Amino acid sequence: MLIVVAPEPAPDLVLTDRMMAMCRMQGIRVALLATKADLGGALAEQLRGEYASADCPVLSVSSESGEGLEAVRALMRGETCCLTGQSGVGKSTLLNRLLGTDLETGEISRKISRGRNTTRKAELLCTDDLRVMDTAGFSLLEFDGVMDPVQLKAVYPEFAALEEQCRFQPCYHDTEPGCAVRAAVKAGQIHPKRWGRYRALLGEVRETWRNRYD
Repeated sequence: MLIVVAPEPAPDLVLTDRMMAMCRMQGIRVALLATKADLGGALAEQLRGEYASADCPVLSVSSESGEGLEAVRALMRGETCCLTGQSGVGKSTLLNRLLGTDLETGEISRKISRGRNTTRKAELLCTDDLRVMDTAGFSLLEFDGVMDPVQLKAVYPEFAALEEQCRFQPCYHDTEPGCAVRAAVKAGQIHPKRWGRYRALLGEVRETWRNRYD
C-alpha cells in the first residue's frame, strides 16, 4: 500500500495512521509517498521525522519534475500495489507518470482546499513490470468492526521492542505509570505527534468497544 500525502490539501495524518494500521492488521506492507515535492521538500522531511521508527519507507516524489519516480517504481516492482490517500493529493497524476497511462485528473478546489475525486471505480492497471490497483480517494475512514483496544498497539512497530519493559502487562501505552513507550517518547526515540495520534485512535477504539453491545 502506497499512501500518498501532499502539502495540499493539508495532510490528515490521523487518517494516514488509521490506513496504515488497517493495512498492517491485514499483513499489507506500507510506504508513504510525499508527493508534489516541487512545492518544497518540507513534508517529506516531516514524515521521515515522525515515522523514523515506524518501519515505513518515506519517498519524496514529484509528478511535475519527475523526482523520485524511479525509486517508487523500484519499490513497486514484483508487487501488486495500491495507491491510496485523500482526494486531491495527485494519485491519478502520479500513476500517469509511473505507468504512462492517461487517467483523468482534477484540481484542488481553492475555495475549500479539498480535492475533487476523479477516480470513480477500482481498476487494476498493468505494465510489463508494474501492477497497480487504482482506487477512489477518500476523506473519511473508519475501523471495520469492533476491536479490543489492547490490540491496536500491535500494529505500531516502534512499540514492539519496548513492550516487555512496561511496568504493567498488558500496557496500552497511554497514561500508565512505568510505560516504556511513554519514556521513549520523552527521550525522543518515538515522535510525540505519532504517539499523540496513536492515543487519539486508541480513544476511538475504546469508545467503540465500550458501546459494542448497544
